[in-house]
Amino acid sequence: TTDLTTGRDDYEVVEVSPSTGARVFGPQKVATVIDGATDYPIAFGRQTYQDSLFRSWAAGNIAADPTNPAHLAVVWSDMRNSVTPAPTDPYKAVTNSDVVVSESTDFGRTWSRPTAVALAGDQFQQWAVYDAAGTLRIGTFDRSTDPANHKYDYSLLTQTGASSFSRSTVSTVQSDPTKGDRWFAATVNQAFPFATTFLGDYSGIAVVPGTTHTVAYWTDMRNDVTFAGRTGHGEDAYFAYGS
Repeated sequence: TTDLTTGRDDYEVVEVSPSTGARVFGPQKVATVIDGATDYPIAFGRQTYQDSLFRSWAAGNIAADPTNPAHLAVVWSDMRNSVTPAPTDPYKAVTNSDVVVSESTDFGRTWSRPTAVALAGDQFQQWAVYDAAGTLRIGTFDRSTDPANHKYDYSLLTQTGASSFSRSTVSTVQSDPTKGDRWFAATVNQAFPFATTFLGDYSGIAVVPGTTHTVAYWTDMRNDVTFAGRTGHGEDAYFAYGS
């Protein structure tokens, strides 16, 4: 945390020697992340989203372009395009978490102004990688196809320009974490019984080495499960191979 008033963090990058691990340059600020104490609604002491109870966060990762070692991207999600301060109660909040990208072409010495990928609703728990052609690819949980901002797809964002991305759906069935979960469930609002409090931290994206083919791995709630006399959404790991 770099702002003790708001609780917001900065993304910073440090270059280290590949042979010794000693610092060569930095830390260099990439951007301030809109992830402070009043930027998200809160459930059980953790940041969450509209009509939800599951924990989440803004953190992302850094990716390196295999076609140009000076070209880097830092990718995260935050509430810069959401209404802040957010109501503490997630059932009174309307949220718009976006995936945010900043790039460097000089080994991380300077960084572009952060650009949010323009999609409706919440995108979160993203991961980024460059493919063998030098195209930035981002996997993300994505509520943009549900007008209620409840159900999510796992989506692939592919960079098409300096600040533009195309979107494709990786998952084939939407998942609803706002109600009907069998595991880690709680009822805080009667309109949303058995909401999941833990979605899982098991999502990511990678590229098959030397290709532009992506692989994705995420937590999915499409399958129902019955345990101890109650049936609800399960939470399973899914994998997909794409173009």
